[in-house]
Amino acid sequence: MLKINKIDLIALEKVKDKFWSLVDIQDKESCWEWKRTNSGRGYGIFKMGSKYHPSHRVAYTLIYGDVPDDLLICHHCDNKLCCNPLHLFKGTVKDNAIDMVNKGRWNGGRDKKITEKNREDIKRLIELGTPIAEIAKLHNINRATIYRNMAIPKRSLKKYLESLDKPATCRNMQQWLDSQK
Repeated sequence: MLKINKIDLIALEKVKDKFWSLVDIQDKESCWEWKRTNSGRGYGIFKMGSKYHPSHRVAYTLIYGDVPDDLLICHHCDNKLCCNPLHLFKGTVKDNAIDMVNKGRWNGGRDKKITEKNREDIKRLIELGTPIAEIAKLHNINRATIYRNMAIPKRSLKKYLESLDKPATCRNMQQWLDSQK
């Protein structure tokens, strides 16, 4: 989170022209997207001195003033790169979560790459003993996504398979089918 104290506000005032030059300012209804570096999570970041700050938080601070450390700056537009002050609002973590649910962006804690259709396929392949690395490659997702979304602790995959009453040694569907004869 951006922590701005009096000294930082003075420093911010000195770099405000530079900051706004890095924002694609459109009409007041449109998103004003950050044109430079973004964090690995898709938010714009602005370097001020030796510190990096979320660009939308800097934009909000420049227009509306200091933001308490315990508050987030949220987007009405859900565009992580947007710096339009009219699209931004202060809120708690709870406010942000409620906004996400109300807009239908909450996916039940599941990675968006795992749909209900491929969830069933992944479950079937796990039951057949297919290595997680192969399943991940087949579905073009990360292995960690499978472990996280299928509620499989990494160190207990064998126990998980055994709990399904399927042999944990099977490596593909044909082996399993042969073992059922």
